[in-house]
Amino acid sequence: MLHPKVNVKIALWLTFVWAGLTVAAWNFSSIYGQSILPVYVWTIENISNHYQVQSIHIERQGGEWVFMVDALTTGARQIGDGAIPDGISLSSSTLLAHALQHVIVLYTVLLIWPTVTVRRKLTLLVLSLPFLALVEMLDVPFVLLGSMDDLLLFNFVPSALNSSFFVNWMDVMNSGGRLALSLIAAAITILAWRYLDSYVTSTRSSD
Repeated sequence: MLHPKVNVKIALWLTFVWAGLTVAAWNFSSIYGQSILPVYVWTIENISNHYQVQSIHIERQGGEWVFMVDALTTGARQIGDGAIPDGISLSSSTLLAHALQHVIVLYTVLLIWPTVTVRRKLTLLVLSLPFLALVEMLDVPFVLLGSMDDLLLFNFVPSALNSSFFVNWMDVMNSGGRLALSLIAAAITILAWRYLDSYVTSTRSSD
């Protein structure tokens, strides 16, 4: 059992890191959002052949920054007894804060994770980058597609709303899945780092 003073130190460090990352994320939110836009466009165009992205950008809505995508439906879709026409112009949006949440949660976990040296901490942080990119790809692009599917199905084939993978995934993300995704990415990063660190240590010992 940890000493109460140790628990207090951990709680204070966690609070400090979380607050610091939150402030930094909001201050650099536009820069981060703009840098991740090409990844979102590539993801949307490669996971669904039902939409052609016309533009994707960041704008302010109701006092909050959002990712906004404008798209056209490509090809008529026959779904059950209904159909979604070709060439429908539509837009969908989701909060920029959703993308920032992954950064805050992932790096809070990694920064408070104990490491012996600064080099190992830096290795851990660098190793996290592909996992951060992966969770970003699994969140915002899928949610934007889910929002478009939701709008089209509601208007053209409401009985098929529950059949859309993207609508269901959007519901999962908005019901705690986003936090779970960040924590899973942190756990995988730590496991990968421990394996790499153990491998490097054993290699040096054998030499």
